[in-house]
Amino acid sequence: MFDYLHYFKSTFDLFPSPFIIINVDKSGEISCDFYNNAFNYEFLNSNMDSDPDCIAREILKNITQPLANKHNFVLRLNCNNKLDNFFRVSIAKIKDGKYSATIESLDNINNSTWSNILKNNSAIVYSTKPDGDYAFNFISDNVSEILGYDASMFVRANDFWDSLIKPDFKNYVINSLHCLETSDEVRMIYPILSNDGDYRWFEERARLVRDYSGTPKEIIGLVIDVNEQKQSYDNLNKTLQELRVIMNTIPGIIIVVDKDLKILDFSDNLIEISGFESRDSIANNRISRIFLSEHLEIEDDLKLAIFNRNSVNRITNSRESYYFGSNYRILINPIIDENNNVWGAVAAMHDISDFIAKEQDLTDSIAKLEESRKSESEQTAKVRQLLEQVTESKKDLFELNNQKDKFFSVISHDLRAPLKGFMQLTKILSDELPSMDKEEIFDLTNSMFEASQNLYKLLENLLEWSKIQRGIMDYNPITMQLSTLVMMNIDLLQIVAKQKEISLNNKVHSSVLIYTDVNLLNTILRNLISNAIKFSFNGSTVTISSSLNNDDFVEICVEDSGVGMTNEEIENLYRLDKHFSNKGTSNESGSGLGLILCKDLVEINGGKIYVESEPDMGTKFYFTVPSKHF
Repeated sequence: MFDYLHYFKSTFDLFPSPFIIINVDKSGEISCDFYNNAFNYEFLNSNMDSDPDCIAREILKNITQPLANKHNFVLRLNCNNKLDNFFRVSIAKIKDGKYSATIESLDNINNSTWSNILKNNSAIVYSTKPDGDYAFNFISDNVSEILGYDASMFVRANDFWDSLIKPDFKNYVINSLHCLETSDEVRMIYPILSNDGDYRWFEERARLVRDYSGTPKEIIGLVIDVNEQKQSYDNLNKTLQELRVIMNTIPGIIIVVDKDLKILDFSDNLIEISGFESRDSIANNRISRIFLSEHLEIEDDLKLAIFNRNSVNRITNSRESYYFGSNYRILINPIIDENNNVWGAVAAMHDISDFIAKEQDLTDSIAKLEESRKSESEQTAKVRQLLEQVTESKKDLFELNNQKDKFFSVISHDLRAPLKGFMQLTKILSDELPSMDKEEIFDLTNSMFEASQNLYKLLENLLEWSKIQRGIMDYNPITMQLSTLVMMNIDLLQIVAKQKEISLNNKVHSSVLIYTDVNLLNTILRNLISNAIKFSFNGSTVTISSSLNNDDFVEICVEDSGVGMTNEEIENLYRLDKHFSNKGTSNESGSGLGLILCKDLVEINGGKIYVESEPDMGTKFYFTVPSKHF
C-alpha cells in the first residue's frame, strides 16, 4: 500500500490539517515516511528548527501506553518563532511499525488566551525537570499575584523557589519529590515566603509525566493557597482544646459517644472512676468496655436516648451506686444534626451523695423531733422552725438540681450545633477544594469564620459563668474613666454592627469615673451591646449613656429600638432553668447565658440590673456601678 502512497499525494494535499505517516523500524529508529502540503506549510516552511523526523519522534514520545486504536492528546511544539504553541494530535496504528497522525493547531488556546487561563487560575501551574535539581521549565504568570514575585525570577534562578520554602520544611519537600521515582503523583503542604515578608501555607500536587517508553520526561505541578484553611484547622483544634477545659471544669463526668456507642470524647474524671490508666486507653472504646454491662444500665440508657430521640434523667440505683462508690444523677441527651439525624449522645453524671446525705440527716432529725415532740409551745416552735428549714433546703436542692440539669442541656445543645456545622464546613472544604473557585472558597471560609466566632463567644461566656459558680472569679477593682471602656467595646463590636448598618452611639461623658474590675465591666458591656445589636433592626441605633444614680453609684444604660420583650420574657430573663434564647432580627443564634452572666457580674460588683421593654418598642437595660471606693 505504501509503495503507492505518493501517487495519491494530490488527495492528501487537499486535507486542511497537517498529516504525517510515521515509521518505526526494527531497531526502534523513528522517521517520517510521508507528509502533506498542510504539514509542509505549518512546520517546514516556518523557520522551525525541527525536521519531519524530529516531529515524528515528539509525537510518539507522548504515547504513554500501548496504542491499540485511535489516541488523542495535546502536544506543545515550538514553531513559527512562537513559544508554547499547542496542537491536537489524533494518531492511529496502521500496522506494526506504521502510524498515521493528523495535527490540528489549537490557535484558540495559544498565546494570550492560554496565558490568561493560567493567570486567572487560583492555582500556580509549573513544569520542571525530573533530574533532582528540579529547575523550572515554566511557571504560570499568576505567581506574581499569589506570591508577589515575577514568573521570570523562578525560571531564571534554579534555586529561587527553594529559597522561599520555610527552612524546617525543605527536606520534607525534597523527600516528597523523590517519591515520584516510585509514585506518579505526590501531595504536600508547607509554608512559602511571599513578597510581603510573611509565610503562607500552600498545597502542592506534583505529577510525573513519562514518554511512551516509560522514561521520566517532566514534572507538572499545581500549587494552591490553603493558608486560610490551615488557620481554620488550627482554630478548630484550639476550640476543641477549650471545650476540653470546659468539660474538665464541670463537676462530675461528661462522655460523648457516637451512634455505635463508641466513646469520642470525655472529661478527665472518667479516668478516675473507670480504673483505666490514661485517656488513650479509653478513647475509641465502646461504652460497654469501660462500664461493665452486668453492673450498669448506662448502655441501655444511651441506646434509649439515641434510638428513641429522648432524654434520660435518673439517679443511679443501689447496684450502680455500689459500683461507682457514690450516688450519681445521670442526664443523657441525643445529639441531632441540622438534618434531624441522630449521630450520637452526650451523658453527664454528677455526684449527689452530699445532697442525699444532707437530706437523710434532715429526715433523721425530723424523725427524732417527731418522736420527742412535747406539748410545750417552745418545743412545737422548734419543730416548726426545723420543718421550715427542711422545706427551704429541699427547695434549694430542687432548684440547684434543675439549674445543673439545664446547664448540661445547654452544653449538649448549644455546643453541638456550631461545632457540628464547623466540622461539616471543613469536610466540604477537604472534599471539594480542587473543584472550587475563589468566590466559593471565600464564601465557605467566611462561613467557617462566623461559626468559629459564635462558638468562641459561647465558650467565653461558659468559662466566665463556670468561674463564678466555683467561686474563683478574679475581682480587682480600680478607679477608671467609663467613656474609655465603652468606646473600647464599641470598637470591638463595630464590625458586627456594620453588617446590619447599626450605629453605636457613646453618650457617656468623659468626666464620669467608676470603681470596678476592668474585665468584669468589659464582659457586661460586651454582652449587653451584643444583645442590643442582635435584636435591633437594620439601620437603627444602639446608645450607651450614663447618669449619676446618687453620690455612690453611676447608672449605665444600653438602649435599642428593636423587637422588645413581653412581661413574661422579662420575668424569666435571669432564670437558667426556664430561660430560652430567641433568634435575632437577622436570625442570629445564642445560648441565653449572656444576661445570666451579666446579672451575676453586676451583683459581684455591688450593683443592680433591671430592664424596661415593650414589644416592638425597643429595650433599655440599666445597671449600676460604684462611683468610688467605699
